[in-house]
Amino acid sequence: MKIRTHIALIATMIFMQIPLSAQLSSVKEVLDKVTQFYKGEDSYRIEMTFSMMRGITGNTITESYKGTMEKNGSYGRNLFLETEIHRFPNAQLAIDTKNRVVTLSDLGPEQNSPAEVASLLDYYTKSQLIDGGSGEWVCELVSEGNGFSQLPYGKIEVYVDKENFSVAKQVLYFSNLVPFADGESGSTVQDYGRLVIEMEHELNADIAIRRLKDFIAEKADQDRKLIGQYMNFQLIDKTK
Repeated sequence: MKIRTHIALIATMIFMQIPLSAQLSSVKEVLDKVTQFYKGEDSYRIEMTFSMMRGITGNTITESYKGTMEKNGSYGRNLFLETEIHRFPNAQLAIDTKNRVVTLSDLGPEQNSPAEVASLLDYYTKSQLIDGGSGEWVCELVSEGNGFSQLPYGKIEVYVDKENFSVAKQVLYFSNLVPFADGESGSTVQDYGRLVIEMEHELNADIAIRRLKDFIAEKADQDRKLIGQYMNFQLIDKTK
Protein backbone atom coordinates (compact mmCIF):
# COMPACT_ATOMS: atom_id res chain seq x y z
CA MET A 1 0.00 0.00 0.00
CA LYS A 2 1.54 3.33 -1.08
CA ILE A 3 1.27 5.99 1.59
CA ARG A 4 2.49 8.89 -0.56
CA THR A 5 -1.06 9.94 -1.47
CA HIS A 6 -2.10 9.87 2.16
CA ILE A 7 0.93 11.89 3.28
CA ALA A 8 0.03 14.47 0.64
CA LEU A 9 -3.52 14.50 2.01
CA ILE A 10 -2.21 14.96 5.53
CA ALA A 11 0.06 17.77 4.38
CA THR A 12 -3.00 19.56 3.03
CA MET A 13 -5.20 18.78 6.04
CA ILE A 14 -2.56 19.23 8.65
CA PHE A 15 -3.38 22.84 9.60
CA MET A 16 -7.11 23.00 8.90
CA GLN A 17 -9.22 24.46 11.70
CA ILE A 18 -13.01 24.08 11.61
CA PRO A 19 -15.36 24.63 14.60
CA LEU A 20 -15.66 21.47 16.70
CA SER A 21 -18.85 19.61 17.62
CA ALA A 22 -20.43 20.76 20.86
CA GLN A 23 -21.22 17.19 22.01
CA LEU A 24 -17.53 16.29 22.03
CA SER A 25 -16.77 18.57 24.95
CA SER A 26 -13.96 16.52 26.53
CA VAL A 27 -12.22 15.77 23.23
CA LYS A 28 -12.87 19.33 22.10
CA GLU A 29 -11.31 20.71 25.25
CA VAL A 30 -8.11 18.72 24.76
CA LEU A 31 -7.78 19.53 21.04
CA ASP A 32 -8.52 23.20 21.70
CA LYS A 33 -5.56 23.19 24.09
CA VAL A 34 -3.48 21.48 21.42
CA THR A 35 -4.28 24.33 19.03
CA GLN A 36 -3.48 26.91 21.72
CA PHE A 37 -0.14 25.24 22.38
CA TYR A 38 1.03 25.43 18.77
CA LYS A 39 -0.27 28.98 18.36
CA GLY A 40 1.56 30.04 21.50
CA GLU A 41 4.95 28.67 20.46
CA ASP A 42 7.05 31.19 18.55
CA SER A 43 9.25 28.54 16.99
CA TYR A 44 9.46 24.77 16.79
CA ARG A 45 10.67 21.91 14.67
CA ILE A 46 8.71 18.64 14.49
CA GLU A 47 10.37 15.54 13.07
CA MET A 48 7.67 13.16 11.83
CA THR A 49 7.82 9.46 10.97
CA PHE A 50 5.01 8.07 8.79
CA SER A 51 4.66 4.27 8.96
CA MET A 52 2.13 2.19 7.05
CA MET A 53 1.09 -0.80 9.15
CA ARG A 54 -0.68 -3.86 7.82
CA GLY A 55 -3.54 -5.05 10.02
CA ILE A 56 -5.61 -3.47 12.80
CA THR A 57 -3.05 -4.66 15.35
CA GLY A 58 0.56 -5.79 15.21
CA ASN A 59 3.81 -4.14 14.24
CA THR A 60 4.23 -5.11 10.59
CA ILE A 61 5.53 -1.99 8.78
CA THR A 62 5.24 -2.07 4.99
CA GLU A 63 6.49 1.47 4.26
CA SER A 64 8.02 4.29 6.24
CA TYR A 65 8.86 7.93 5.41
CA LYS A 66 10.15 10.99 7.23
CA GLY A 67 8.75 14.50 7.30
CA THR A 68 9.58 17.82 8.96
CA MET A 69 7.41 20.71 10.09
CA GLU A 70 8.95 24.02 11.16
CA LYS A 71 7.65 27.35 12.41
CA ASN A 72 9.36 30.64 13.20
CA GLY A 73 6.91 33.45 13.77
CA SER A 74 4.86 33.97 10.60
CA TYR A 75 7.16 31.76 8.53
CA GLY A 76 6.58 28.01 8.19
CA ARG A 77 8.21 25.16 6.30
CA ASN A 78 6.91 21.62 5.73
CA LEU A 79 8.87 18.83 4.08
CA PHE A 80 7.06 15.65 2.99
CA LEU A 81 8.73 13.22 0.58
CA GLU A 82 9.68 15.21 -2.55
CA THR A 83 7.53 18.24 -1.67
CA GLU A 84 8.71 21.26 0.30
CA ILE A 85 6.19 23.92 1.29
CA HIS A 86 7.17 27.42 2.45
CA ARG A 87 4.55 29.67 4.02
CA PHE A 88 5.26 33.39 4.04
CA PRO A 89 3.10 36.20 5.50
CA ASN A 90 1.39 36.80 2.12
CA ALA A 91 2.03 33.75 -0.04
CA GLN A 92 2.80 30.05 -0.16
CA LEU A 93 5.43 28.28 -2.26
CA ALA A 94 5.28 24.53 -2.99
CA ILE A 95 8.42 22.95 -4.43
CA ASP A 96 8.06 19.59 -6.17
CA THR A 97 11.64 18.41 -6.61
CA LYS A 98 10.67 15.18 -8.37
CA ASN A 99 8.84 16.96 -11.19
CA ARG A 100 10.95 20.13 -10.95
CA VAL A 101 7.93 22.39 -10.50
CA VAL A 102 7.45 25.34 -8.13
CA THR A 103 3.90 26.55 -7.47
CA LEU A 104 3.22 30.01 -6.07
CA SER A 105 -0.23 30.57 -4.54
CA ASP A 106 -2.05 32.98 -2.27
CA LEU A 107 -2.01 32.29 1.45
CA GLY A 108 -5.18 30.82 2.91
CA PRO A 109 -6.54 31.42 6.43
CA GLU A 110 -4.09 31.39 9.32
CA GLN A 111 -3.21 27.78 10.05
CA ASN A 112 -1.15 26.71 13.03
CA SER A 113 -2.11 23.40 14.61
CA PRO A 114 -0.58 20.06 13.56
CA ALA A 115 -3.60 18.32 15.10
CA GLU A 116 -5.35 18.14 11.74
CA VAL A 117 -7.99 15.79 13.12
CA ALA A 118 -9.55 18.75 14.93
CA SER A 119 -10.99 19.77 11.57
CA LEU A 120 -12.73 16.40 11.20
CA LEU A 121 -14.54 16.07 14.53
CA ASP A 122 -17.95 16.75 13.00
CA TYR A 123 -17.65 13.40 11.17
CA TYR A 124 -16.81 11.37 14.27
CA THR A 125 -19.94 10.66 16.30
CA LYS A 126 -18.51 8.06 18.70
CA SER A 127 -15.48 9.92 19.95
CA GLN A 128 -14.15 9.70 23.48
CA LEU A 129 -11.29 10.87 25.66
CA ILE A 130 -9.20 8.12 27.24
CA ASP A 131 -6.60 8.44 29.98
CA GLY A 132 -3.65 6.73 28.34
CA GLY A 133 -1.45 6.87 31.43
CA SER A 134 2.25 7.77 31.22
CA GLY A 135 1.34 11.44 30.92
CA GLU A 136 -0.84 11.11 27.80
CA TRP A 137 -4.43 11.72 26.81
CA VAL A 138 -5.79 9.64 23.92
CA CYS A 139 -8.47 11.28 21.80
CA GLU A 140 -10.25 8.40 20.04
CA LEU A 141 -12.35 9.55 17.10
CA VAL A 142 -14.67 7.00 15.50
CA SER A 143 -16.89 7.52 12.44
CA GLU A 144 -20.03 5.50 11.78
CA GLY A 145 -20.98 4.37 8.29
CA ASN A 146 -18.58 6.51 6.29
CA GLY A 147 -17.05 5.35 3.02
CA PHE A 148 -13.61 6.02 1.58
CA SER A 149 -15.01 8.67 -0.74
CA GLN A 150 -16.16 10.69 2.26
CA LEU A 151 -13.49 10.03 4.83
CA PRO A 152 -10.52 7.68 4.36
CA TYR A 153 -10.12 6.93 8.07
CA GLY A 154 -12.81 5.18 10.11
CA LYS A 155 -10.97 5.77 13.39
CA ILE A 156 -8.22 8.14 14.48
CA GLU A 157 -6.29 8.13 17.74
CA VAL A 158 -4.46 11.27 18.83
CA TYR A 159 -1.94 10.92 21.67
CA VAL A 160 -1.59 14.25 23.52
CA ASP A 161 0.95 15.19 26.18
CA LYS A 162 -0.92 16.03 29.40
CA GLU A 163 1.61 18.63 30.45
CA ASN A 164 1.99 20.88 27.41
CA PHE A 165 -0.68 19.47 25.01
CA SER A 166 1.67 18.73 22.15
CA VAL A 167 0.79 15.79 19.87
CA ALA A 168 3.12 12.83 20.31
CA LYS A 169 1.50 10.37 17.91
CA GLN A 170 -1.49 9.83 15.64
CA VAL A 171 -2.86 6.51 14.42
CA LEU A 172 -5.21 6.61 11.41
CA TYR A 173 -7.24 3.46 10.69
CA PHE A 174 -8.39 3.12 7.08
CA SER A 175 -12.14 2.85 6.50
CA ASN A 176 -11.84 0.22 3.77
CA LEU A 177 -9.53 -2.63 2.90
CA VAL A 178 -6.37 -1.43 1.16
CA PRO A 179 -3.89 -3.25 -1.13
CA PHE A 180 -0.66 -4.66 0.26
CA ALA A 181 2.10 -6.64 -1.42
CA ASP A 182 2.16 -10.19 -0.06
CA GLY A 183 5.61 -10.93 1.32
CA GLU A 184 5.70 -14.54 0.14
CA SER A 185 3.94 -14.61 -3.24
CA GLY A 186 4.59 -11.01 -4.24
CA SER A 187 0.95 -10.67 -5.30
CA THR A 188 -1.35 -7.89 -4.10
CA VAL A 189 -3.72 -8.69 -1.25
CA GLN A 190 -6.47 -6.65 0.39
CA ASP A 191 -6.20 -6.15 4.13
CA TYR A 192 -6.94 -3.70 6.91
CA GLY A 193 -4.32 -1.02 7.44
CA ARG A 194 -3.38 1.96 9.54
CA LEU A 195 -1.02 4.90 9.22
CA VAL A 196 1.05 5.73 12.32
CA ILE A 197 2.53 9.24 12.59
CA GLU A 198 5.10 9.74 15.36
CA MET A 199 6.15 13.30 16.23
CA GLU A 200 9.28 14.49 18.01
CA HIS A 201 9.33 18.16 19.02
CA GLU A 202 12.17 20.62 19.34
CA LEU A 203 10.73 23.73 20.96
CA ASN A 204 12.38 27.15 20.66
CA ALA A 205 14.27 25.74 17.70
CA ASP A 206 16.66 27.87 15.67
CA ILE A 207 14.72 28.04 12.38
CA ALA A 208 16.19 30.08 9.54
CA ILE A 209 13.56 32.39 8.10
CA ARG A 210 13.30 32.29 4.31
CA ARG A 211 11.64 35.01 2.26
CA LEU A 212 9.84 34.88 -1.04
CA LYS A 213 12.54 37.00 -2.68
CA ASP A 214 15.02 34.19 -1.90
CA PHE A 215 13.20 32.07 -4.48
CA ILE A 216 11.59 34.47 -6.96
CA ALA A 217 12.82 37.65 -8.63
CA GLU A 218 10.15 40.17 -9.49
CA LYS A 219 10.37 43.46 -11.38
CA ALA A 220 7.57 45.81 -12.31
CA ASP A 221 8.09 45.37 -16.06
CA GLN A 222 8.93 41.64 -16.06
CA ASP A 223 7.29 38.33 -15.25
CA ARG A 224 8.27 36.58 -12.06
CA LYS A 225 11.12 34.11 -12.44
CA LEU A 226 12.79 31.56 -10.22
CA ILE A 227 16.34 32.20 -9.04
CA GLY A 228 19.07 30.33 -7.24
CA GLN A 229 18.95 26.53 -7.08
CA TYR A 230 15.43 26.47 -8.57
CA MET A 231 16.11 28.72 -11.57
CA ASN A 232 15.72 25.76 -13.96
CA PHE A 233 12.42 24.59 -12.44
CA GLN A 234 9.03 25.42 -13.99
CA LEU A 235 7.14 28.20 -12.16
CA ILE A 236 3.36 27.95 -11.92
CA ASP A 237 1.94 31.25 -10.66
CA LYS A 238 -1.58 30.84 -9.29
CA THR A 239 -1.73 34.36 -7.86
CA LYS A 240 -2.46 35.99 -11.23
